[in-house]
Amino acid sequence: MDHIDGHDPRDFWEPLTLRRGELLLDPGEFYILASSDDVEIPVDQAAEMTPFDPLGRRVPRPLCRFLRSGLRHGRGARRRVKGRAGSPHPRHPLPAGARPDRRPTGL
Repeated sequence: MDHIDGHDPRDFWEPLTLRRGELLLDPGEFYILASSDDVEIPVDQAAEMTPFDPLGRRVPRPLCRFLRSGLRHGRGARRRVKGRAGSPHPRHPLPAGARPDRRPTGL
C-alpha cells in the first residue's frame, strides 16, 4: 500500500466486460461495482442504488444499497457497491427520498 500505482490491478482483479450490452455476474462471486456518474444526495433526502433494466425485465436486487442523506453533499462522487452476486441484502425500510423525521419526497 506504500507504493501508489506500484501494482498491476490485473494481478488481483479480473476485469468485467459487457457482452451485448449486458453485465453477467456469477452467483456467489464477490464484486466491486461503481456508478458511472457522480452521485450527490441532498441533506433532506435519501436514495437507494438498485439494478436497472431498460427493457423492463425483472431484475434481482442482490446488490442494491441504501444511500444516506447528505452523502457527498456539495461535492458528489462515484458510488461503489461491494457484495456477492445473489447474496441476500435486506432492503432499507425507508422508501427512496424518505427520512424518518420528514415526509417522503421524490428524487
